[in-house]
Amino acid sequence: MPYTVLRADSPADSTEEMPGEPAGTRTVIRYKPILLSGLLPGSGQLYQGQNRGYLYLAAEVASIAGWVVFRNQGGDAEEEYIDYAWINARENISTRNIRGDDEYYEHLARWTLSGQFDTDNNYDLNEPFTIDPWTEFESWNGEQWRIATINYFDPDSTGAYTIGTRADSLAALQYYSGRAYQSDFYWDWTKENTVLNYRAVQNQYLDLRSESNQAYQRATLSLIVLMANHAVSVVDAFISAKIELPAGGEDDRTKLDFELERGLKDFPGGTIRLTHRF
Repeated sequence: MPYTVLRADSPADSTEEMPGEPAGTRTVIRYKPILLSGLLPGSGQLYQGQNRGYLYLAAEVASIAGWVVFRNQGGDAEEEYIDYAWINARENISTRNIRGDDEYYEHLARWTLSGQFDTDNNYDLNEPFTIDPWTEFESWNGEQWRIATINYFDPDSTGAYTIGTRADSLAALQYYSGRAYQSDFYWDWTKENTVLNYRAVQNQYLDLRSESNQAYQRATLSLIVLMANHAVSVVDAFISAKIELPAGGEDDRTKLDFELERGLKDFPGGTIRLTHRF
């Protein structure tokens, strides 16, 4: 009985032949392990029967768990030092319990007090010349005015920076108002503490803040390990997914055979046969 055989080979994994191979051989790259490792480190290695995939999986789980744990620790310690600062340095000093940014809490760690924004608390921010800056330089606000005068004024005969044009004064006041804290953010670590122990109270705050920052840094490190684990797993899968084959040979592990037999005259039916080998 005459018949024809139609045969098609279709790879189960996408592959690509590498140019420039030695005569008689060719390299085929199987992309499925690479994609698997990109999604979940180690899965591409396990797909190829490589037990080191478990190491990548363990690193993935450990880095994710570390990120979650350290982020929570950092957040808890952050809330603790913020509450501590309110009770020991801001309550009855700040007009409201408003949360500041990270830079603000860094200043609380380094400066004993903020100082006032205006010496008589009678000013209009829209009218800079109504501001009478705080001049006690041991405070944060006083230090900002000192820097403003150095930047915009000229020294007088005594060396004090007090000489400037109206434009210079305006620039100095604008610099000061942009850096100095107003009443909602005043602080003073000496408010309920003697001179002998207020530094110990402030140092306790510094320790709490350092604990929070260190936990956040560990969380960041865990995230870096997570990304590195993905990258290394993908590179490893790429290297191990390259298969050396004889020239003209086929990769039996990723081969899908399709055969169709159909009678031309006497046999009206047909036979389809599929074979998939790994």
